[in-house]
Amino acid sequence: MFVYMPAAAFAHSYNPANGDIFIVVERDGDRIVYVVNGEDQDGTPVEIYGNNNPASGTVSIESRDGANAVIILKNLTMDYSGYPSKNVIVTSGAGDITFELYESNYLQAAENIAAIQKGNTGLLTIKDDDNDGVLYAVGGINAAGIGGGNGMSVVNLVIAGGNIQANGGDGGAGIGGGNGGSGSVTISGGTVEAKGREGGAGIGGGNGGSGTVIISGGTVEANGGESGAGIGGGDGESGTVTINGGDVTATGGYYGAGIGGGDSGSGTVTISGGNVTARGGGCGAGIGGGYNASGIVTVSEGMVEATGGASGAGIGGGSYASGTVTINGGDVTATGGNAGAGIGGGKSRSGTVTISGGNVTATGGNAGAGIGGGDSGSGTVTISGGTVVAISERAGAGIGGGSESNGSTITVSGSANVSAMGGNENSGYGSGAAIGEGGKPSLVAGTEVTPDVSGLYTTGSITTYAVGTPLEAIKQGTASGNTTLGTVLEPVTNPHTDTTTPEEPKVNEPKAEEPKIEEPPVYTERSCIADVDVAALVGALLSTNASATTLDIEFEDNICLSPEIMTALFADNRVAKNCFFWHKGKRYVLHIGAVNKQSSLYAEDFEKLAEEPDGLAGFMMMAKIFANLGVTLSEIQQ
Repeated sequence: MFVYMPAAAFAHSYNPANGDIFIVVERDGDRIVYVVNGEDQDGTPVEIYGNNNPASGTVSIESRDGANAVIILKNLTMDYSGYPSKNVIVTSGAGDITFELYESNYLQAAENIAAIQKGNTGLLTIKDDDNDGVLYAVGGINAAGIGGGNGMSVVNLVIAGGNIQANGGDGGAGIGGGNGGSGSVTISGGTVEAKGREGGAGIGGGNGGSGTVIISGGTVEANGGESGAGIGGGDGESGTVTINGGDVTATGGYYGAGIGGGDSGSGTVTISGGNVTARGGGCGAGIGGGYNASGIVTVSEGMVEATGGASGAGIGGGSYASGTVTINGGDVTATGGNAGAGIGGGKSRSGTVTISGGNVTATGGNAGAGIGGGDSGSGTVTISGGTVVAISERAGAGIGGGSESNGSTITVSGSANVSAMGGNENSGYGSGAAIGEGGKPSLVAGTEVTPDVSGLYTTGSITTYAVGTPLEAIKQGTASGNTTLGTVLEPVTNPHTDTTTPEEPKVNEPKAEEPKIEEPPVYTERSCIADVDVAALVGALLSTNASATTLDIEFEDNICLSPEIMTALFADNRVAKNCFFWHKGKRYVLHIGAVNKQSSLYAEDFEKLAEEPDGLAGFMMMAKIFANLGVTLSEIQQ
């Protein structure tokens, strides 16, 4: 009988209270060799344990090229804060090193030294396979909690699990670079809390160092030190951040972005999943640039909530900096700081915003636009899809420019459903336009601008509201506004119809045979309409009747039943949908009742749907998959 035992059961154990520990790990053919203090340990991982207070030995790990050293930290305490220049745990070499956490571990470093100081050029990974490990790491002055010492940059630093709390010393990131050093960090799991100090990011660069951070999982909370980003760059430096998943909360230090650049550092941020909450420090954007630095932000999926610091945009530029923002999907809520746009530019700067999908709510700060420019800044805004609500708190436009702005350009097209309201009069400035410019001095109202709606589909709409209309009433569709409907029919391509004109037969040539009339092909992913914007269609129907409990949706041809489209049909779980369309020459109605999206069956059925070939379920198979959620499929007799 095979009995599983954890790695710690086979490890050779060492206590630094007994003196320094030198570990060398190298590859010998297929064998990994551990040599500890000159003694070969037969390829067995090494466990470090014990309470070392007062300080005694240090731990040095060299992983040579081609090796992956596995080091177990178990109930280890090393408080070396009162011992100048004394290492705690330091790594070196070209190989990889993995720390496995068991139980509770506390590491505090001396001045200029990180608690776990990464010197190896390969990967350094911290993980916790048994989910019982805790690591509390405190860096000394000028050093990160985990990562670089004074003046040190780090790359290939990975957090894959464990309950980790990491605090940098003055000038250091919580996790990442030391004072003057950049930090490249990847987080894929675990519960992580990181705090930078005096110019260091919570996760990313130290004071004066840039940050490159990728987050794909886990629960992450990061706070930047003064002038550092919560996640991204340290003071004076840029941050490049990619978030694909996880629960992420980030707060910038004064002048730093919540996620993006530190003070005077630009931010390039891409979000394609996860739950993200970000708040900028004084004058930094919630997501984007730090003070006086631009932000380039792209959101395609996920739940995103961002609030700018004083004069910074919620998403976009920091104070006195422009913002370039692209939103393709997700649920996005953004609020500008004082004089910053909700989405776009910071104080006195313009914003360039492109929205093609998602549910977006943007509120401009004092005198900033909801979407567009900050105070005195113009907006170039293009909206071609999604449901968008944009308002200003005071004197800014809902969509366009902040107070005293001129020259905003707004285009609304496709299936976009847009709601906009300008801000109130404020401190001698007039109210802002719903769409156009912000208010001017001497209580002059902002100029309304007629947006370009030449490409707005009949499923799209623009509704403007009087100043002072409650935001919640706008979002719920219970407020009265002035609605403009699109006039362009959404293009539909029928794959069963050949629209080409046959060539005239040439003289003296035999006439071409008449084409045979064939039955429509079997329903496949190539014989359906793949570009129907179902979310926009449902949103448009609900906008005309907010109290509806049932919607009838008519499709002119087959529709791809992909997970994305089925998700859109389930999106509003208070409203049932009757979807009418044709399949193989017969007309059907697909009835989707109001369902509980929190049910485990809901998630399981979407997993089944995604497993179908090419991501598309067969027409009849789809109904079977969702039958237990109340979806019925019936043929309509002609």
